[in-house]
Amino acid sequence: LSDPPARLRVRGTLPSLARAVAIVGTRRPSERGLHVARSLALELAQAGCVVISGGAFGIDHAAHLGALDAGAPTLVVHASGLNATYPAEHRPLYDRIVLRGGCEISERDDDATPRPGTFLARNRIVAALSRAVVVVEAPLRSGALSTAAHARAVDVPVLVVPRVPEQDEARGSNDLLRGGALPCMASTDVLRV
Repeated sequence: LSDPPARLRVRGTLPSLARAVAIVGTRRPSERGLHVARSLALELAQAGCVVISGGAFGIDHAAHLGALDAGAPTLVVHASGLNATYPAEHRPLYDRIVLRGGCEISERDDDATPRPGTFLARNRIVAALSRAVVVVEAPLRSGALSTAAHARAVDVPVLVVPRVPEQDEARGSNDLLRGGALPCMASTDVLRV
């Protein structure tokens, strides 16, 4: 981490991060994006990877579900404190993650609510804990792009699921491809890096 937190709080069991892969993307994905994120997470978890994401709506949620579909641990990095569930609708998901051997992580005080800047700070932790970052769909303004930038800063490979150029939810991720990110056509592309 370029700016390491004083401490990380953990709820649950921290799995080995030797094969940790972050799957990130927009909160407003296409149906195809949701399917790709969940399927990719399932296949990577079945291959022994720990899936990391931010617990948000959309791609993050689908990635966590895919890991759980595989019966594997997954790791949520929060922008809030561990007692200030965000989004509140995902509390059952987070409880299920902990029960399945995964965990929730936050650098914030337990009761701290999220603020705009804390999401960007959270993204640097997602990147730093991962051995690869996969962006499924990201518009031109997306937190997933900041996760990718943090990953590049610490020499973590960035992969992108290619999309049709005119689709708004993928313009930012397609820009990552133009900037040298690796294409992710299947889970085997991630396992090779």
